[in-house]
Amino acid sequence: MIREEFHWILHQGQRIAAMAHIPEGNGPHPAVMMLHGFTGDKVESHYLFVKTARALAQAGFVALRFDFRGSGESEGRFQDVTIPGEIEDALTVLSWLAEQPYVDVDRLGVLGLSMGGCVAAHVAGADPRIKALVLWAAVADPLGLFNELAETTPTAPPWAGKRTAPSTWAASSWGRISSSPWPRPSPWPRWPTTQAPR
Repeated sequence: MIREEFHWILHQGQRIAAMAHIPEGNGPHPAVMMLHGFTGDKVESHYLFVKTARALAQAGFVALRFDFRGSGESEGRFQDVTIPGEIEDALTVLSWLAEQPYVDVDRLGVLGLSMGGCVAAHVAGADPRIKALVLWAAVADPLGLFNELAETTPTAPPWAGKRTAPSTWAASSWGRISSSPWPRPSPWPRWPTTQAPR
């Protein structure tokens, strides 16, 4: 029978909420760490991560889904969420996962959805323990995303100030994101907005 276990994982004095799905048998088993998207959580819409984790466990994989700090049940404030912070969270959770006796440390993978895909790509590039990478609708160009939001958003977010131009707050947001000590994946070529495929 598949086991589902809730865990608290400590990182920088804050607790990260995690749910492990463990297959039948003694193991060790291959494992997949699941990274949710921006404003998401370890459940994701329509229970996507729960259903996927259970299917992975049924197929013989340990699946670990968790809430980044500032999201879901984890401690922290959402307004403090950054991509470098999520990378650190993921690396901490990966180390915790690799220490579990039921996990085969030579068969670790990471799955990322949306902004979690961006984080997953960074983690896979930074940590040689990752042997497999799955990206679902991953954000490949965060700077381009912020610039596009700046061009299409009529008002600046509350933290940007009343007289700040959208291009300025987009650039300042990117500065918070791009301060990561890990190398960024090369951005994909972008379609011109007017010629994007439908």
